[in-house]
Amino acid sequence: MTKIGKNLSSIHRLEREFLKPILEEYHLPPNSFPIIINIGKEEGLSQKQLCDRIEIDEALVTRIVKTLISQEIIYKKRNTNDLRAYQLYLTDLGKELYPKLQNRIDVWWKVLLQDLPEELLANYIQTMTQRAKDLLKEEK
Repeated sequence: MTKIGKNLSSIHRLEREFLKPILEEYHLPPNSFPIIINIGKEEGLSQKQLCDRIEIDEALVTRIVKTLISQEIIYKKRNTNDLRAYQLYLTDLGKELYPKLQNRIDVWWKVLLQDLPEELLANYIQTMTQRAKDLLKEEK
């Protein structure tokens, strides 16, 4: 049973390795790709929304966002409805990078999941995610 977590971690690490050539081309850290992908899918997200979607802590997201802003991949704009919050957008360079990353991720997962029935996979992911969330709630 404990090998499932190790295997999932290995797959994630290998996925980052698979994306490394594109990220290195833009001088970006490996953990920046989920942020670029999520902003590319829905520009205007706040950092809080981003944290909720990719389920990593706010401090790490803040550091990655600062890096992406300094590398001119994303920019932030004050939210007109909530002046305390900022919305995140891709720059022209980010819009150039986003489809490259998305295509590479699509290839990765297409190859990894090619023989698995989609319904089985969706059920597995949903069940494991819900059980993990339930267990965390019980712990609190």
